[in-house]
Amino acid sequence: MRFLMILAGALLAIWLVITATARLAVREALSKPWPAELGTLHTVPRRYPSHPTTTAARNLAELVSPAGIQLGMKGEEVALVPMSKELNNQFTDYLYAQLQRSDDSVTAPPTEIAATLRAHQQLLADVTRYVNESGSSIDWHDEIEAENRSYPPLEGIQRLSRLLAANALLKRDASSWDDLHAIVLLVRPLWHREDTYCVARAISSARLANGVARKLPPPVPPWWREVGDIDARHAVLAAYQGESWLWWKWSENWRRRMFVRSIVLSAAFDAPLASFLNQRRGAAEAIAGSHDCAFDVDAWNKRWKGGRWNFMFESSRDSANGAGTDFQRAAVFDFERSAAERVMAIKEHRPLPAASRCSDGTWTYANNVLQFSKPIPIESPGRTAVPVRMRY
Repeated sequence: MRFLMILAGALLAIWLVITATARLAVREALSKPWPAELGTLHTVPRRYPSHPTTTAARNLAELVSPAGIQLGMKGEEVALVPMSKELNNQFTDYLYAQLQRSDDSVTAPPTEIAATLRAHQQLLADVTRYVNESGSSIDWHDEIEAENRSYPPLEGIQRLSRLLAANALLKRDASSWDDLHAIVLLVRPLWHREDTYCVARAISSARLANGVARKLPPPVPPWWREVGDIDARHAVLAAYQGESWLWWKWSENWRRRMFVRSIVLSAAFDAPLASFLNQRRGAAEAIAGSHDCAFDVDAWNKRWKGGRWNFMFESSRDSANGAGTDFQRAAVFDFERSAAERVMAIKEHRPLPAASRCSDGTWTYANNVLQFSKPIPIESPGRTAVPVRMRY
């Protein structure tokens, strides 16, 4: 009996040491600062104060509803007959087919796209004017601390962006810049959300606006500098950190719900969590100083893939450490913005920018051909919005 008591005491002591060590590892991971002046994970909620959907966003949802586009988030939906998935896909295919052409030429749109744009000309003019007048007052509900979080109407925002982009592309006049400004303002709040889903949609729509902009006639309006000031890489890093905080918060909620189990299995949970948080911070540190625009997603994900033992946090795309697609989109954004800057300079007969946003290649312009020195990959379902070789 005495032997069993000693053995039990020894096992308890070992369990306490392992449990305390694992818990301390989590606390250390939470207290380590992230790159790009993002602070520690503890400071994340300060960047994302809770707020309701604004009146301007609710009004916009009502205004755009006749086009079959839902801009009301969950619980705030507006009654409408939705635009069909087939028509939305037509807009997507048509737009990127035009943007991937090497010059300013644009082919006639399919019949259904042309008819939709004709039918909604006044509506699109009203939407553009409203968004441009409302500016930053358009925003959707956010509450990072909520256990059941909601998201902005990302699909609706993207559909409206495509509709405005197609309208601008086919007009190609001074008013087209107003359509693009509306796209940029529409997605502005998404850049400042705490998850990479929202930032990814912001990048997608901003890239679309950038691709159309390089096909428009000069002069370039002063507001376009807003696009030049966007730091897509920092936005992705901030959201990447935000999602890391959300996973930690989920783990704390799990502890409260499964109190007894969480005590017994504390070390088995905390050790993977600490490893997960440290790996994500390491991935952020590796990307923070990079200005490469050709980004290899597979290589990145392979490098930052967690060990198989960490089954709790490596089983899904939502928590995977090697979320290289998000970083690639930011790199592509920088390339396409750099390309558009050069096209705009050519059209306005200005010297081409001496500096490039891409450190892994060079630009040349000769015999009316503007070209980057290397291909810029983008993983599906992403599409190229500005080619690496253009004729102007």
